[in-house]
Amino acid sequence: MKPMLFPGLMLGGLLALQTVQARTPDTVQWESGKASYACADGRTLEAAFLNQTAGESFASISWQGEPVLMYRAKSGSGVRYVDVDEQRGLRFYTKGKEAWLAFMAADDAAKERVLLRDCRRL
Repeated sequence: MKPMLFPGLMLGGLLALQTVQARTPDTVQWESGKASYACADGRTLEAAFLNQTAGESFASISWQGEPVLMYRAKSGSGVRYVDVDEQRGLRFYTKGKEAWLAFMAADDAAKERVLLRDCRRL
């Protein structure tokens, strides 16, 4: 089951957040932050993160001029964020200071294709 994203978590608002901690009335704590990654092909990937201390985590990137909202999914090592739009099929991975962006079609037989590789956090 995919987590539900609130309309207020659009790219611009999420990228504008600085690293903060917030406490909601039911004591759920959230942390937000942003990071820039320089990739091997010379492009820069900007990412914003919203993490709930209880475990849920979201990311937002801009890809080809469009905002991409993602939720954290299970990963063997590092962190994997999956596009909430299955048809667009983007995957964003981070591990330490490294990141990469991949595409996987919404098809059971599809294979993942790397779009941006060897990205290092600035």
